[in-house]
Amino acid sequence: MLTFLTPIAGHDFRQVGRTTHMIAVNLLLLFSIYPAFLLLTRNPTPAVIVVAVLWLATLKSLYYGPLLH
Repeated sequence: MLTFLTPIAGHDFRQVGRTTHMIAVNLLLLFSIYPAFLLLTRNPTPAVIVVAVLWLATLKSLYYGPLLH
């Protein structure tokens, strides 16, 4: 996820600005961490683990994209 989405996020942030993009993604990541781990502890099936990890990796790659430019 990080390998493929980070360059795309780095290219697309220019439309809204680096700071605005990073703040929005960081807030989304902040508010997603607790529900993701709550879901993981209540229902630790392989599908839930994969979905939670992919969601957090997606947000992480969206945050790291603008850092490279």
